[in-house]
Amino acid sequence: MENKKRPLFKWIPCKALMFSGILFFLMVSPGMAFYVDIFGKPLQVMGYINQGVQVGTAGDHYDTLDGVQAVLTQALLECYYEPSHNLRMFASFNLDMDWMYKIRGDGTLKAKLLDKAEDKLFILDESHTLLKEFHFTYDVDNLVFRVGKQIVSWGETDGVRIMDQINPLDGRRGLSDVQFETTIIPIWLVKAEYFVPNPPSWMQSFGIEFVFNPNAEFIPSYSGSPANQIAGIQAFNVMLGPGMRFGNANSAPEPDTWDSDGWEHGIRLKSIIGDSIVTLNYFNGITNDPVGLVRGVGPAPAEFQADPDNLIMDAVLDAEYVDQQFVGMTLAHEFSSARVASLGGIAPVLRMEAFYGIDSVYGTSGKVITGTAADGFLQVQEAHDEVKLAFSLDWKIKVPLLNPDSGITVSPQFIWHHILDYPSNYNLAQSVFIFQENNYTTSLLLTTNYLHGKLTPMVFWMHNIYGDEKWDMLVASLTYDPDPVWSFKLAHTMVSGDMVGEFLGHKDNVTFTVNYRF
Repeated sequence: MENKKRPLFKWIPCKALMFSGILFFLMVSPGMAFYVDIFGKPLQVMGYINQGVQVGTAGDHYDTLDGVQAVLTQALLECYYEPSHNLRMFASFNLDMDWMYKIRGDGTLKAKLLDKAEDKLFILDESHTLLKEFHFTYDVDNLVFRVGKQIVSWGETDGVRIMDQINPLDGRRGLSDVQFETTIIPIWLVKAEYFVPNPPSWMQSFGIEFVFNPNAEFIPSYSGSPANQIAGIQAFNVMLGPGMRFGNANSAPEPDTWDSDGWEHGIRLKSIIGDSIVTLNYFNGITNDPVGLVRGVGPAPAEFQADPDNLIMDAVLDAEYVDQQFVGMTLAHEFSSARVASLGGIAPVLRMEAFYGIDSVYGTSGKVITGTAADGFLQVQEAHDEVKLAFSLDWKIKVPLLNPDSGITVSPQFIWHHILDYPSNYNLAQSVFIFQENNYTTSLLLTTNYLHGKLTPMVFWMHNIYGDEKWDMLVASLTYDPDPVWSFKLAHTMVSGDMVGEFLGHKDNVTFTVNYRF
């Protein structure tokens, strides 16, 4: 029988193909926003399209690819319409495709089970992914009311989300996602903000924000997985022992649409006091990531077996989206008195975030369970209060030796995560990730620009400490913006450490991206 070669375009959804055709038309048209007249009012259309190529630099391993491992096309189309002075409409449409699944046909994908992730990761074609934002905003006097698919940002930290727990996160592209804004998933919300007209004399302003999620469409986070057939090249390298690795993961049941079990609400008080912006926050809802409890391990199904040098085991998971409740505060304060002329004359800004989680749910690891022997993979559910504190400093200083014409922005950050009533004879975990009583994250961001802002080098370093387990991520990038339309970026990402058997240890890569704005 004659073997038929799989066609390049085995399946491309019509809605994604049509959207990409529109974007191509915009890309070859003049690079600027344009307007369409609707009922005598202008509809503004703008956006961008990225084409990126990622090359793996960690060598050939089961959980990665040597050479080209991602060919990402990412595009965003934004529409803004204001039919009246107090009514605005905003919509954005997103396209995300990884052509690697069509380009690499050398059998490597099949040998590592990566071909099984193609249907999930070639085109991110869920309706809530293609339609990114869609909301109406109405303001009258001191009240602003917004309803629709939107993003609510509450946090002050970089790279780590603490208070930002309302919107889920899309991590399917992992470290290869070149546009951070595409990783935050808008959800259907009702948001109201009221600004008190005559605040106390010691305040410049005072506002109250209320958020309600009626669960019109449940959209969870898309987080990492130890399964190649689920997460592709972004799969975690979770080793159970010599020659043994996790190979599968079960999904959690989602709450029904409009079901009150999926309702969420939050309130935030926001004020400007002197040189400080202060918020007090409260949120009650459910987690965007399911809490997975490992009930055991066994041989994975035959169709999930590959790599003869490693025995792939199937984790028996009992995952669920659990209740989440927290209070917290944020602070952003400018130290006006710390302006130093010799350092550039710019005041440093301190950002702080404090979080108290009430009955946060963890699984146990290594706890003796009635009727079984002590097993590091058997888990039961426990609730513990937790505290997270984050401090960050943003300061732009002059360093003539490195850049005599422009300042260098220095942003160090420190995060402390403490779990109360931590057990003394076993650990707490969420899925396969083990946390200690005290966990720490530090990071440093350095950035500047040359050629009148056209050339921007950036270095970002993050160091994570979970007891004896530590890992680091270093990202160095160079961005060139010759004009307002085109942008070119070269980035190198390096990950190292010993957390969970170097679960990100093979993700080093180099990415080159071309961005076109219209």
